[in-house]
Amino acid sequence: MVAIINKEVDFVKKYAKLCLLVILMVAMIINFSGCSKKEVQKDTKNSTKEVQEDTKIRFNYGLPEKHDIAYQLQDWVKLVSEKDNTLKFEVYPSAQLYKDADAIEAVITGAIESAHVYSFNMATIVEEFSIFDCPFLFNSTELMAKVVNSPIREKMDASASRKGLKILGYLYWAAESQGVDSTKFLKVPEDAIGLNGRVIGPESAALWEHWGMNPSFMSGSEVYMALQRGVIQTTHANIMSVIDRKLYEVAPNMTILPIGVVVSCIVINEDFFDKLPAAQQKALMDVAAEVEAKSVGLAKENNEAMLKRAAELKVNIYMPTPEEMKLWTANEDEVINKIYKERPNALAIIKEIQKMK
Repeated sequence: MVAIINKEVDFVKKYAKLCLLVILMVAMIINFSGCSKKEVQKDTKNSTKEVQEDTKIRFNYGLPEKHDIAYQLQDWVKLVSEKDNTLKFEVYPSAQLYKDADAIEAVITGAIESAHVYSFNMATIVEEFSIFDCPFLFNSTELMAKVVNSPIREKMDASASRKGLKILGYLYWAAESQGVDSTKFLKVPEDAIGLNGRVIGPESAALWEHWGMNPSFMSGSEVYMALQRGVIQTTHANIMSVIDRKLYEVAPNMTILPIGVVVSCIVINEDFFDKLPAAQQKALMDVAAEVEAKSVGLAKENNEAMLKRAAELKVNIYMPTPEEMKLWTANEDEVINKIYKERPNALAIIKEIQKMK
């Protein structure tokens, strides 16, 4: 009888141990499953958060909001926002944050993420951009676009990248609208000898001297008064600036000449751009390409509108004959080599462009 009882006790003990083991295994499985579920939920939440996280871009430009180029910048912002609503722009027109000359440094240092900058300001830190200031080089807006859409662009973009700038797109100011605004009618270079003129850089200064004028540097805001008082008689200009700044009131003569061109650039901080998700990068680049593709046509349209407006305001717009243009462009290689003798990279690109004309 005792033996039977002992056997029953042993059986109960073994059964209890087995049950305990099963319970422990089930508990471990449940615990592991719960942890895994939590991890998955956590990862899912983090993933969702990463996808939905907004990115702020502070974008500065110096132009007034109602301006041909400003409209193109506004289109870029609008279309990017529609393409990827996680990109949130804070737009500061009319140089609310930084003046044009200071915007480049602001983007490089990360004070702002993005800005509109001019080619002549870019030329102060990236030698290759000085090609746009080269006299006698660009005789049409189409040639400007041809250059920007050639391998030359890669050289400019690479040099800008080394300075910490990513160039998203290029916008064009009509080459056909550039020239010399003057208090005196200028038909040939001889008419300009001895005049004082406002220039915007070393390139136009060398050109003014080549034509027998005395170059003077001053800000755009000073030009009207200087012309009115006779301090200067000529200024580097385009038809739009003559109308917008009302220079025609004091200098009603505009001679269209290949004195250099202006290109606008949409730039963004390189490090900031590189850290963006691929989808956001693509939205910024794709839309910039769309806006850029329309820019040549818009520049031409705007120039035609400015010519009509100039006629209404009785601005004397003069386009030299082929014979007269030969006088204005005489010894152009000598002038170009003198200007760019210490900028070999830019000079090499200029030689490439001359072959593209």
